[in-house]
Amino acid sequence: MTKKLAYEVIDNFLDKEYFDAIKTALTSDDISWFYRDNLTSNNDESGMCYFTHNFFWGDTISSPFFNLLEPLFTRLNISSLIQVRANLSIGKKDVYESSWHTDLDDGNSKTAILYITTCNAKTVIDVEKEIINVDSVENRILIFDTDILHKMISATDTKRRIIINLNYKNKTSDQDIKVAWI
Repeated sequence: MTKKLAYEVIDNFLDKEYFDAIKTALTSDDISWFYRDNLTSNNDESGMCYFTHNFFWGDTISSPFFNLLEPLFTRLNISSLIQVRANLSIGKKDVYESSWHTDLDDGNSKTAILYITTCNAKTVIDVEKEIINVDSVENRILIFDTDILHKMISATDTKRRIIINLNYKNKTSDQDIKVAWI
């Protein structure tokens, strides 16, 4: 039996015009960003903060920009959303890292990170003790099981790194699922 890949990296995931519309919205003065005191949890030892914009949280649409992401949800074959947010981390002269963490431990859902900006920051994932570095390249997506350990290594070559972090469940070919945000 062949083991299913636990992660996937896809470049140029969205068509350029649609991706540019998302990037324009997330880099405009019209979007609100909210301060988070720790990169991952209250146990995070990096001493660094970041900003988020929640699109979907707690079974509720929480952003006027939510509809902009619907083609992304379709492209990912999402059956139900758990959480969707944009993260903005601040670049510094010295590198900092988040702590290792998982988004969820249910074993039945996915995390996708859509990179909005290109910079020298990285997402590092630990797949069965193999450490994999994924560069932050705009319009690249990293998809992995939510129970995989991962962390962020900060940018030093730009003022900000922006990503969209999605946690969701996939549709299966043999089920007709009503999408959660309808």
